[in-house]
Amino acid sequence: MSLERQEHSEVSPWWGEHTHRYFEVFKYINKGNLVLDLACGNGYGTNILGSVSGVKVVGGDISEQTLALCKNRYSKNEKLEFKFLDATKIDYPDSYFDVIASFETIEHTTQYLQMVKELSRVLKKGGVLLLSTPNSKVTSPNGKIINPYHTQEFNSSELEQLLKQSFDSVIVYGQEYIRYKNKTGFKYTIAKFFENLFYKRGLRKIPISIQDAFINTFIRTTMYPTDKDFCLTDDRDLREACNVLYAICHKF
Repeated sequence: MSLERQEHSEVSPWWGEHTHRYFEVFKYINKGNLVLDLACGNGYGTNILGSVSGVKVVGGDISEQTLALCKNRYSKNEKLEFKFLDATKIDYPDSYFDVIASFETIEHTTQYLQMVKELSRVLKKGGVLLLSTPNSKVTSPNGKIINPYHTQEFNSSELEQLLKQSFDSVIVYGQEYIRYKNKTGFKYTIAKFFENLFYKRGLRKIPISIQDAFINTFIRTTMYPTDKDFCLTDDRDLREACNVLYAICHKF
């Protein structure tokens, strides 16, 4: 797997997209649950999941350097444990976790079949896996993977077929950007125009504080999306246009 990671202290266009994935997990966590955040990176998502009352969360990763940073950064949170874990050979007994999150991971290993089997093995009956990965129809529309860190990418049908080999119920959603959905009026039209403009080469170098102030003038939010600017959609056409696929998998 790669070193492609989202840094929690970095202001970026992708921060809201990343955090939204973790907040969706809240819908499936109950008090007393054991939760796994596989490929936890710097641990920001593990920490988000650990905010749920009465849970224990394991953040697993293959980077010892990253894990050391996590252990130092979150040393005061006794609900979190950070451990070296290989996604293709997860060092836990069968049926151990109630909930597993693995976001933007499966596209980084050629052993994705084994990874899915392992996720199912360590998940309890009645448990749920939440998994996200880029939508190849959007990120690699010509069939050529652009991201150098990705060993393969999936479209929605391929992802569903893969996950159904190891899980009893699989629904693949699209992570949809909804900031301007069903919003009408001059202020939204102007804000959307300038948002797109600021992302263009050259203009995106304008200090983010200035971009934020400009967008806030019209729609009272930041330039970069927040977690509130996303939702999961199961509408086929909308899903196929989303950058990211989000699968919810149950084991009965």
